[in-house]
Amino acid sequence: LLLRILSSFIYPEDCQFTTGTVFGGQVSVTDTPPAQTVSYEIVAREDTSFGTVIRTTYRVGVGGPLTEEDVRLITQEIIDDETKRQDVNAIMFFFYLPGTDTTGVYSAGTARWAPDGDWASADTVETGDYSRHALGAIEVGGLSANPTSQTTPLD
Repeated sequence: LLLRILSSFIYPEDCQFTTGTVFGGQVSVTDTPPAQTVSYEIVAREDTSFGTVIRTTYRVGVGGPLTEEDVRLITQEIIDDETKRQDVNAIMFFFYLPGTDTTGVYSAGTARWAPDGDWASADTVETGDYSRHALGAIEVGGLSANPTSQTTPLD
């Protein structure tokens, strides 16, 4: 009962909590809430390679404002598709709100998938070696919207 009461403070009301089991003081939950999906459309895929360093830039239209979790979900899908298509060194993402110019500065957010999350480090790894790759410099909002920024590994 205490676990169910605590869960109401941890999980949003629209999430379903399923029963868990306690082993040695740690809680093991049998199900997790489903991830929310955000509508998006790839507007452009650009080759921004130089020499033998394969870099790709994606311009992505989204249905509305993004959260950092939205950015992670969208980029993971695109990364999975791109790395199946070809080996790369880095991928840049620009996100755009409806009705905004998709050829210039991002209006919904940006992120980079590269060695250590650093776009400039793309030439420090062999093409297709993703052992140091992380999703970095995640910014939510447009340049004029005081975006938040962070670098985190992408599981």
